[in-house]
Formats: sequence, structure tokens, C-alpha cells
Amino acid sequence: MLTITTPSRLHLTLIDMNASIGRVDGSIGLTLDEPVIKISARKSDIFEIIGKSEHSERMNKSAKALLPDGEGIRISIEEDYPSHIGLGSGTQAALAAGMAVNELYDLGLSIYEVAVKVGRGGTSGIGVAALKTAVSSLTAGTNSARKSISSICGKQASSCACSCKKGFS
Repeated sequence: MLTITTPSRLHLTLIDMNASIGRVDGSIGLTLDEPVIKISARKSDIFEIIGKSEHSERMNKSAKALLPDGEGIRISIEEDYPSHIGLGSGTQAALAAGMAVNELYDLGLSIYEVAVKVGRGGTSGIGVAALKTAVSSLTAGTNSARKSISSICGKQASSCACSCKKGFS
């Protein structure tokens, strides 16, 4: 059984909305210890998401986007929080389900690759960085030609390595 706990986040601002300094978007945000989205997951013969949550459909789509053909998963939603209150629940729900599939089926994808596959982090990237680092986050924005997500944690974006306080357990 795999358990994934994702933090909530506050998005404070976008840095460069028109690429005037060379990158599109980029943002500043804070990771919060509470509330969280917490799921447990295991391989299964069928595809199943249990637990009453408004995020069930988002988790369904994200897990299916990564699940290998012919495989199943059982995701149990243990904790969540409401959407549309400014804490990034949609991104965290999508990433939690995507990372569950990634870990259980040993897909070897980074959090950033999972984010692209589940359609999250395209503008600010704070929610993705929040799950990866669980500390205050500054994202460098995207290279408009590649639309890749990068994070800055006191190092160059391509070699960011922050210590995790939360994430996978």
C-alpha cells in the first residue's frame, strides 16, 4: 500500500506574464502543512477510486492518463479539502493520483513529467513545486518553445534539489 500526502499552497503572484524578461509566467507561492490531500493506493485487477470527494473525477482522469494498458489501481481518498478556495486542491488531487500510478507501476517519471501528463502546472507551477519540495517555492516560468516547468530553490532551475518535508510516505 502506497500513501501519498500532498500539501496545499498559496499562489502569491505571477512574475512575467508576457515574457518581457525571457520566460512566460513564473510565480511565487507558499506551501502549507494543512489542509492536505491524502490518498492510499495499491495495484488492483480493476480501476477503482473510493471515498467521497469532489476530486474523484479529477483523480480518475489523472490516474487513467498514466495507467498502463490492462492494469488497474485502487485509490482510497482519505483526506481532502474543497476546491475553489485558493489552495490548489485540483492540482494536488491530480498529482496525487498521477504519482500513485507512477510509483506503483514504476514508470520512472519525475513530478514535472507527471504534471504535464495530467495537465497541471502549465502556468505557475507552484502546485507542482509544492508537492516536490513542500517549502516556499519560486518557479522560473516556462520556456515558451518547450512549455516545460522548472523550479528555482537557490540553484539553477535544471538542478533544483530541495529537501522534502512532506510528499510520499
